[in-house]
Amino acid sequence: MSFTWRDPSIPGTRPGPSASAWKAHATATIVHATLEALLDTAPAVSDPLAAELLGSDACGVWWAPADEADVAPAEHEHLVGRTYAAHLEQLATPAAVAALRALQLGGSDGVVPEVEAAAERLVESGLPEPPWWPDAGRIAALRGARLSWDDDGHRYTSLLLEVDRAGDVVTMAVATLDDCAGVIGDVLLFSDLDGFGAVVDDPADDRRLEWLDVPAVQGLIRRAIDRTDLLGTGDPPGTSEPEVGYVALRGLAQRWSHAPGA
Repeated sequence: MSFTWRDPSIPGTRPGPSASAWKAHATATIVHATLEALLDTAPAVSDPLAAELLGSDACGVWWAPADEADVAPAEHEHLVGRTYAAHLEQLATPAAVAALRALQLGGSDGVVPEVEAAAERLVESGLPEPPWWPDAGRIAALRGARLSWDDDGHRYTSLLLEVDRAGDVVTMAVATLDDCAGVIGDVLLFSDLDGFGAVVDDPADDRRLEWLDVPAVQGLIRRAIDRTDLLGTGDPPGTSEPEVGYVALRGLAQRWSHAPGA
């Protein structure tokens, strides 16, 4: 399998010893590796959630806070979307359609329009949808809550969004730092919101699970993403690694924070 890489920042050039050429080569290497993983895995997954996770992770490898990016974040995301869409549409295979649909489901906001349009064109040409695609639209946000607690010198608030994803109930937890402008320290997924609440809700330890309307939680998550994209991630709670959870699940968090609520 081969791809043709063209860096739009240096049109007509070949990789050489310059810093720009080295960056183009490194970027092409990441693009190739990410697309290879998508093409190998997306056709074989069994449900939309697994596809979403693939697409979210593939977009997350390009994330950087605004002060570290070469271009504006929105422009950067559109460039990533155009690059993925162009490479996959050029392949014109069922695996390419599956990869595009995974990016559409879990990709970040700026990526989705480009990959969706490319997927539609390939399907209109006669290529089949991946087997999990018929269930892709089955998503509904069920409940929202938040929990605040202290950990290692920080005050955290976890924004909790329970979602029915094609029949599987999953909860996303977005941990924000109250004492660091509300930036995100970690994002994770788990299944049982009621069980989680029973374990962590402890007024004696200044921890209380507060139920909120779904749209309110979704709005808080979107605002936390905006702050984090501007300022960077904060210290994660517990033993998580900085940026890892946010990078891998940022696209999914954007998609779910727009899901229709109960």
